[in-house]
Amino acid sequence: MNNTNFRKLKFRTRFWLIIFVLGLAFGSQMFFFVTPQITWLNQMLGPGTATEQRFSEMSAWIHHLYQGITDTYTQYPFMAYCMDWLAFAQLAFMVLFVGAVVNPQQNIWLIKGGMIICWLHILTALGCGTLRDIPFFWQLLDGSFGILGFIVLYAAYKNLKRLVKF
Repeated sequence: MNNTNFRKLKFRTRFWLIIFVLGLAFGSQMFFFVTPQITWLNQMLGPGTATEQRFSEMSAWIHHLYQGITDTYTQYPFMAYCMDWLAFAQLAFMVLFVGAVVNPQQNIWLIKGGMIICWLHILTALGCGTLRDIPFFWQLLDGSFGILGFIVLYAAYKNLKRLVKF
């Protein structure tokens, strides 16, 4: 392979890793702002909307989430601290993956570990979701973040494996 191909592979690898880092950054912000997001979701898809007529189970679940979060945060605001730590964990992972963006060849282990974490995310969503009586469609939504993350990291890994052969 020539130098041009090397640069293209490195660019593609970094591109996918940057997409993953941006996903982690975006995802962490969701935890910090749960209350306004669930309020908006309830207004758009909850009771009294067109969604309620077509997808009543989902609409009821979103309203149940809205009530649970707003009631809990009103009566026990310290419970939001758990969400703050979830956001922090995502930001910590993001920092690690910035290292992979800077030097992907030396951090291939991180990408492999990230793919394993994505599978564990899916298993956790399905396993714990079942234990906590979370509706299956919501477990699939939660698990989809692990699926998308795995796809993005696999694309980076595939390019990186070719890059390492240089």
